[in-house]
Amino acid sequence: MQAPICTTCARSGVLCPECRKKLENNEITKLDIELAGLLCKMEDKELIKGEASFERTIAVDSLLLVLTKGDIPTLIGRGGRVVRYLSQNLRKTVRVIKDTDFKTQVMDLIAPARLLGINIVYKPDGDETLIIIPKEDESKLVADLGTIEKAACLLLGNDNLKIKLK
Repeated sequence: MQAPICTTCARSGVLCPECRKKLENNEITKLDIELAGLLCKMEDKELIKGEASFERTIAVDSLLLVLTKGDIPTLIGRGGRVVRYLSQNLRKTVRVIKDTDFKTQVMDLIAPARLLGINIVYKPDGDETLIIIPKEDESKLVADLGTIEKAACLLLGNDNLKIKLK
């Protein structure tokens, strides 16, 4: 398994000096550590098929985003088994997102809702990014619009982001 902490720390739950330093420098979060531990337990029980990996987690209200550069189906699991297990143990809705370009991240975040477009509005006081979703797909979102908007802001690293239903 590839995680922001070493496998020994993930299995034991006790951080080595290097991983402790990452936590103190805010390079990793307690959720990263908890998620790595849960994934190790699942690998030990052979509930995960393949190499599970994640880069970092982002927690927004009751939503937990797991960013990966690896194989998304491995973290979702057959029939959503891995995501369901993580959601139950972390008490958050878990979304696995490919850590690539912003458009792909937004599509993973709002799936199964459709993305109509991402527009940048240039204003004198700064740029604003608009994510446009069909109004009829609002019920398909995994969280409310405010939570999705906060999550998208954290993914982009930009506070001038709005979600618009059309």
